[in-house]
Amino acid sequence: MSKLSTTIANGKSLREFLSAVIDDSMRKRIVEGEDEEKLSSGKIETKDVIEKLNIIRSGKSLKDEDVKKGMEDYMNDLEDAEKTALFSFLKGISEIITVGTPGEEATEPAEGPAKVKMEKKPGKQKVCVKPNVIKKPSENKEKSAKPIEDTTPPIKATKK
Repeated sequence: MSKLSTTIANGKSLREFLSAVIDDSMRKRIVEGEDEEKLSSGKIETKDVIEKLNIIRSGKSLKDEDVKKGMEDYMNDLEDAEKTALFSFLKGISEIITVGTPGEEATEPAEGPAKVKMEKKPGKQKVCVKPNVIKKPSENKEKSAKPIEDTTPPIKATKK
């Protein structure tokens, strides 16, 4: 293959060009995509997890300084229970992928030694947040203010 055929416009190699296109495509799918809907509904299937694992495997190396820094920042933002659950999930997945451990025997976060408590909630969870509206005080407070006390005279009762 000649050098001319492997060079794209602007002097980029075919590899650089494809890498940029794939990075943009993946970024859109990961950040903007269907993930939010699946996370909010909780309807995640095995194929979804496999897709995420394949995306991770095809991504940049964790030895890359920027990636490593991003990972460190992410881990520092997690609570201890979240870190423990993540580590346990990854341990179980690595047992299945590398050693061939059957899925039902692989490590789970709820099992020892991690013993992370997790609750599976059925169906879609709704979170309602009532906004806290702060109204500006009116400029003509005396004109618009209603009296707090009812000062109207009582109704006269008459005998029939």
